[in-house]
Amino acid sequence: MSAPETNIEKQTKRHFGPLIGMTSVVLAAVVVMLALTYMSDDVSEQDAPITQPAESSVESAPVQSN
Repeated sequence: MSAPETNIEKQTKRHFGPLIGMTSVVLAAVVVMLALTYMSDDVSEQDAPITQPAESSVESAPVQSN
């Protein structure tokens, strides 16, 4: 079965808004995916220096035995 009346100009006008909306959502998703991809590469490539824990400058009280 085919549609009884096919008016391409009328259909184009009616579908223009939703098509623009779907296109913008797809483009936004691609931008977010690319941003996350490059962010995760930057984080994994960081060379953080390995440091020893700082020694405590607080001196402990001497232990007295009774």
